Amino acid sequence: NRNPNIVFDRGQENVCLIMYNDNSNDGVVRTATISGSAGSETVSLGTAVDFHTPAPIYQGHRGSRDMICLDTSGNFIAIWSDASSTLEAVIFQVSGTSVTVGSLTTIATDAESSAREYDMQPHASDSSKVFVAYSYISFKLLTISGTSISVSSASNSSENIEDKGLSMAVISATKIIVGYAGPSGTGYLRYRVVTYDGSTSFSYGTEVVVLSSTVDTTLLRNNEITNSRFFPFYYVRDPGGGRRSYARTVETNADASSITVGSEDQLDSSKTAALTHFSIGAQEDDENHYLWLGEFSSDLYFILG
Repeated sequence: NRNPNIVFDRGQENVCLIMYNDNSNDGVVRTATISGSAGSETVSLGTAVDFHTPAPIYQGHRGSRDMICLDTSGNFIAIWSDASSTLEAVIFQVSGTSVTVGSLTTIATDAESSAREYDMQPHASDSSKVFVAYSYISFKLLTISGTSISVSSASNSSENIEDKGLSMAVISATKIIVGYAGPSGTGYLRYRVVTYDGSTSFSYGTEVVVLSSTVDTTLLRNNEITNSRFFPFYYVRDPGGGRRSYARTVETNADASSITVGSEDQLDSSKTAALTHFSIGAQEDDENHYLWLGEFSSDLYFILG
């Protein structure tokens, strides 16, 4: 019906987990097993399991990450915003084609989060820990034990981001870059380095303005490799007529003490970009490949860069 998410199982080859709303507006989850050769694949679907009734689940705006496979043992974590704008989470455990659902956990209420501007990223080395960032900018640490999730108190910055996307890239076990548009009233493209203390607290570095021009969307995604860390920073703005898509590279060392932002590259000069329908996947290789997927002028496009 709406808001699908699909993530590969790291423990079973060719098995995916799909989360979506069904035609009754229930949040459901099920496995999908892919077989056959490229170009003639078939997909076998597991039993759909209801986990959120009767209100629908809503995924985050503008390319936020809503589901992660945590490890090779079939453990997944998913987050979403419900109809009352409460940010929630749950653990799914996959075994073969069966899915076990843990208890639903509240991450943030509407009063805290303004709901659908959020992102989720795994800890760099501990599969039991997940970072969640949401509007204003606030960070929380989720700690997973079996199918249970514990939520830390919020670490809040002074920023009130625009409703134009929030995304983060984990650099190391202690350093995170968060990209956003703000503060309110300007909508400029910005980032901050956030330091995690190894327990439950986060501290915020100085805000850096990447572009002194109002942007309509932002998305930052990282590619961790051995010798450098590379981030495609995607955004949409209106440079005098029509929403156009742009990207910059962001490169950092392991402790985020040296960050270089590349020059602006325009992805397409003629087509109008959608504000919300896009995503970026970054591949962990020495060539810094990334795959951009998005909507231009009501058609779906991809760019391999």
